[in-house]
Amino acid sequence: GIAVLPIEDAQVETIVTTLWTVIAAVVAWWKNNSFTAPAIEADKALRESRKAK
Repeated sequence: GIAVLPIEDAQVETIVTTLWTVIAAVVAWWKNNSFTAPAIEADKALRESRKAK
């Protein structure tokens, strides 16, 4: 009858939800940013091609 962690179910749910949201935000940020030189150049070319239209 001794709890492993002295927290309630609602707190566990809040922690898990917050952690899931943070992880999803970091993954989305990472996938939507260019870090390598070729990717940065490709982004520049894409912006220029959109301006030309």
